Amino acid sequence: MPLRCLVVDCGGVTHPDSGLKEAVRKRVASADAAQAQSAAAAAKAQWSAMRDDPRATKEDFWQQISVACGLESSAAAEADAEICATLRGYYPESLEVLRAAKEQQVVLGMISNHLSFWFHKECGTALEGLIDQELLLVSSEVACSKPGPEIFQLFLERLGKLHPGLTAADCVFVDDKAENVAAAQSLGFQGLLYDARKAAQGDLAKALKDLGLPL
Repeated sequence: MPLRCLVVDCGGVTHPDSGLKEAVRKRVASADAAQAQSAAAAAKAQWSAMRDDPRATKEDFWQQISVACGLESSAAAEADAEICATLRGYYPESLEVLRAAKEQQVVLGMISNHLSFWFHKECGTALEGLIDQELLLVSSEVACSKPGPEIFQLFLERLGKLHPGLTAADCVFVDDKAENVAAAQSLGFQGLLYDARKAAQGDLAKALKDLGLPL
């Protein structure tokens, strides 16, 4: 039986990662390299702390980073603008594959560890009309994240309601992190490790066809 559902990650598969660490690192007031690296690590830690929090706001995010890193408000605004510009970019081949799959009546979904205040305004634009909102799971909105099983189980619950009869065995999950692919496979998904930044032209479509996805 051909696969009937394609589920993808966002950062690294359809869109670039945010570049948060670099955006903060180069804007800390101190020129000391060690302190700059520490600030970048603190920014990443704050992202990780908020990625499962439905209450997370952009204002709180930057306030916490400013406190932890000594980042001036103007520098935080510059960093945010850089991140937004990065996230508005996307990988054309990945979106072409999604469109081709949809034309073949393949159900599309996304499971992303992301902050909703960036995801919908920046990444979501390129995905409009492709993925049903019920099957677009953003970790900060659903209070769980990869590689934990809960976010995959929630996806399967929603999939079953929208498309009765479809199960994990009908799905392939594509992610750029091995631990996330392994987590999906442990629940019955087919899994594909794919990093758009390193892949050659045509790799994604070929790999999905080899797994049995109609394209």
